[in-house]
Amino acid sequence: MWAVLGAFVMDKSFLTPSSALPITASWYALIALISFSSVSVTLAVSMAWSTNALIFSFRYTRLSRSRYLLDLLLAWIFVSVFLVAIGLIFTSSMFYLASKVDVFPTYLSFLKTFGIAVLIGIFFMLIAVMLVLLVISYANVKIIQFLSFIPMILVFSLSYLMIYSSPPKLLMYFSPWNSGPSLIQAAFMNSQPINTFVSSHPESLSWAYLVISLVIWELILFAIDIYIFRRIKPQDTEAMRQI
Repeated sequence: MWAVLGAFVMDKSFLTPSSALPITASWYALIALISFSSVSVTLAVSMAWSTNALIFSFRYTRLSRSRYLLDLLLAWIFVSVFLVAIGLIFTSSMFYLASKVDVFPTYLSFLKTFGIAVLIGIFFMLIAVMLVLLVISYANVKIIQFLSFIPMILVFSLSYLMIYSSPPKLLMYFSPWNSGPSLIQAAFMNSQPINTFVSSHPESLSWAYLVISLVIWELILFAIDIYIFRRIKPQDTEAMRQI
């Protein structure tokens, strides 16, 4: 839906031979984050539903918390691969049809975009797991519906800053919601990451610092998830039905 709106409604008049590729890359960068945040909502609610089954499995089977999280991570990577591939092909196709300009990434750019997007997808999975674990460990499970939308809310507030303004470098390096779109756009275009999609004079960013920041976030979230997993408690069946 977002690709169609971007290509045929919102940015169709701006699709010139020189601007078509940057616009396509920017749209795909935001579409990828929207996709991951949407799926993370489903993941959070599903985990909340399976809380009691997980507690039983951890206690009476050989399934460990770290093994479960690693298996969940592997499954998420497969989902991310599907989302990234479909998103890349569909978004490029829509903007190609709208502009009649070749906006498909080169083979190398496709691989870089693919890898970066999957890495960002892992971040969304880990933060969704952290949110649901915090709820089922320390709060009322009924609020999971609201908290599960936090990653998506942050996409529309932080990530969209890049199409309305020029976020400071410090925010770009410390916020995955800002570094993610910048990395995806740069990989798509095989160029240097920048801090905005609209300014004619954007600030260049470091590939290494952005990737390292994202990986550090994921390692921290993984450690937090493992820690909180040890404190999840059984949930009331009736409360679970009200999610």
